[in-house]
Amino acid sequence: LQYPPAPDFAQPGLVFHGTRDDVVPARRSEDYAAGHPNVQLRLLDSDHSLTDVIETIWAESEIFLR
Repeated sequence: LQYPPAPDFAQPGLVFHGTRDDVVPARRSEDYAAGHPNVQLRLLDSDHSLTDVIETIWAESEIFLR
């Protein structure tokens, strides 16, 4: 209870979420991104760990950070 339920920030953000995540539903990230115009959400065909899409994450992070 000492922390807000979701971070709020003004700088650009990039969020990756697996569509097959069985721990945190992708809808949570969709709702968050919908309320934060500075956030880009990338839904990936992966699970909670995203370990099978590391190359995609690196490639898209590089583009985002340029």
